[in-house]
Formats: sequence, structure tokens, C-alpha cells
Amino acid sequence: MKNTAENTEIKQYIEVQAKKNADSFLDLISLESALLTKLARDEYEQINRIDVNKKVYFNSIKDFGVKLFVVVIKNDQYFYACLEDKYRDQFLLSSMLGNSDGELYEEISTENCDPKTNSKITEELIKFVINPKALYSKSNQERISGGADSLSGMRIYKSEDFRILKEIIAYLEKNSFQIREVYINELKLVEIDLSDYKLIINMEKDEVDTITDFETVARAGKLQKYINEDRKSIEYIDLSYKNKVFFKLKGSEEDAGKDGIISTSTTQDAKEFLD
Repeated sequence: MKNTAENTEIKQYIEVQAKKNADSFLDLISLESALLTKLARDEYEQINRIDVNKKVYFNSIKDFGVKLFVVVIKNDQYFYACLEDKYRDQFLLSSMLGNSDGELYEEISTENCDPKTNSKITEELIKFVINPKALYSKSNQERISGGADSLSGMRIYKSEDFRILKEIIAYLEKNSFQIREVYINELKLVEIDLSDYKLIINMEKDEVDTITDFETVARAGKLQKYINEDRKSIEYIDLSYKNKVFFKLKGSEEDAGKDGIISTSTTQDAKEFLD
């Protein structure tokens, strides 16, 4: 960590906690990173985790012990979370910063959730709009019995589900898609608002299959022209199903307003419109 006043305070806090929880030589040897992480995160929201390395030294019968080398990893700012409008009054905290592991860690002003607000947060980070039933406990990655009443101590989905979401977002950003906001649904269905249209994905379908299906319909077939040349004519593309892509067009095209389906399986390349 850099030698700032805040970092010095965190370092001193960790040293005190290590001494409190390790009174003997054996205690120091068995001191775990998880314990220090829990204690420090209870006090400092910006801490993601603490890694502890130990080195036993023995110079003489009176000069021996354990040296602790502590590395503090702070939370990165990956997104900011806002509860759906209809749930905000029911929560003690309804808007927070989130890290790249999907964990919520620091309260921010609810003004950042207003589409009219222009701030450093809204300019630099992705906005996640959250259904409360998509929240899991940060400590054990389980849903809260009876539902949560605050974003504090929460995370979005389980870590593997969030990893899939993060990989798809990275793919979209790498390919110059502009992400306006991400809606987190309770059923592990996520709507990514790309300004011109919405992309629907499913955390039960891994990122490789999802990206492959999207690239398939972008290279050939009914959607190719729209994805590459006329995105504003698309209402949504639904990638949540296996080997099928559903879509809906808008505007003045002949097919506008109709739902469409494209097969992305290797054995069938037919496409048709559904009534």
C-alpha cells in the first residue's frame, strides 16, 4: 500500500488485531488470512482481502518467533449499484459501489441513481440496477432468509455467476459496444442496455456459448445487417437460450414488431419468424 494516512491507519489496525488474536508462538503460526480479512473488512469497507505470509525465524533460544508479511488488497471500483426504484424505500442502503468480484462495499449518494446526474461515478463506472432477490450474502454467498433490507454486506449473485457476467461485459467493451446500464434480475437473467437495444443473457449459460451465439448471428443471417449497420432497428436480442437466439425488431421495417428466432446449432442453420 502507498504510505498515506489512511493506509497507515489500516496497517496499525491489522497489527493490533494480529496481536489480539495471536498471544503465543503457535497462535501466530496458525493465524489465518481469512480471520484478519474479516476483522479488517468489518472496520474498513474499502478492503477486499488480506493475504498473510509467515516466516519463522530462530536465532537463539531467546530470539525466535514468526514474522508476518501482510498484503492488503483494496476494492477496485468496477460498478455502482442502484436498487430498482420500487424497492428503495424498503432498504437502509440502496446505492453502493461494487468491485470486480461482484461485492458491494461502500455507500454512495442515491443521487447517482438519477439518470440526470453527472458525476465522476456515473461517467467512469457501469450502472447496475438490482432486483433485491439477486442479492447474496458476501460472507457465505447464500441468499438471505426472508430477504435483505440493506445493500451492506451483500454481493450480486454467486462469484461464478458474476464472473460470467464480467467476461461478457469485457467482450462487449472490447468490441466498442457502449453499455448504458445493466439490469440484474432475480432469475439470473441480465439485461444489458447497449443504448440502441438490449442484450439479454443468462448466468446459467457460460460466457463462451453466449459470445459464440452472438458472433454467429452477427456474421450471417437475419440479424447480421442490423447488428453491424442498423442497431437502432433492434429492440432486443435474447441470448439466454441454448443454440437459439430470439430477437425483436422495431422501426418501419417490414419485419418490425415481430419476434424472431435464429438457430445457432451446428446441425441446423434455418431461421424463421414466429407469429
